[in-house]
Amino acid sequence: MRRRRLAVVTLAATVLALNACDTDDGREMQAPDSMARFRLENTTTSTSTTVAPPPTEFIPATSSTSTSTTTSTSSTSTSSTSSTAPPSGALVSPAESSPVTAAGAGAELQFAGPWDDGEAIPAEFTCDGASAEPLTTWAAPPEGTAELAVSVIDTDADGYVHWLVIGLPAEAGSVGGGEPLVTGAAEGLNSSGSPGWAAPCPDPADTPHTYQFTLHVLDQATELPPDSPTTDLLAAVDAATANTATFTGTYERA
Repeated sequence: MRRRRLAVVTLAATVLALNACDTDDGREMQAPDSMARFRLENTTTSTSTTVAPPPTEFIPATSSTSTSTTTSTSSTSTSSTSSTAPPSGALVSPAESSPVTAAGAGAELQFAGPWDDGEAIPAEFTCDGASAEPLTTWAAPPEGTAELAVSVIDTDADGYVHWLVIGLPAEAGSVGGGEPLVTGAAEGLNSSGSPGWAAPCPDPADTPHTYQFTLHVLDQATELPPDSPTTDLLAAVDAATANTATFTGTYERA
């Protein structure tokens, strides 16, 4: 009997609370009396609570880190390249000079006689002395030389040829001084028409003559025989000459 009365009281309180919440008529909801508050406060209400997940830690995107690293690397690479480049307008010398092949470039070769370049020829090598052949010497020629030749010309006597030796091997050596010719070498005709050395013998009335001694570096062998006309043989030597070395001597008769 007590349970039935308690259920009736609870139902009545619920209906009273619902009627109090009804605002369809537009009027304000009246506050419940003391009995209703007592009943509402002792009524158990089930409340559902949703717990929010813990905040997720922010992690920077991988693509941004990668892009930043790439840009920095590229910048470093560019800076390194720029630092090794030569400044604008700088002159850069080659590691090694190419051999000079033009005629007259005697600095590339070593060729000498019994006197210093440009000095007077001692009388022993002229018609006023023993008419001896002066000893001329040279260092090894450049690689690729086919053979060597030696010529002596009086530049003050219309190119008079005093000596012409062909067929010399492409190696360090010498000719004259009473030494025999090496195998393969031969003396051509001089302008007097005889083979070998023609000693300087200018006219006593003339001023000193200059005699040019030339070492010819040939890039091909001379095909003409040594007894060919002097001008032809000298022309063949000049045509095959790739480089030369020279020294001179002067002579004036008393």
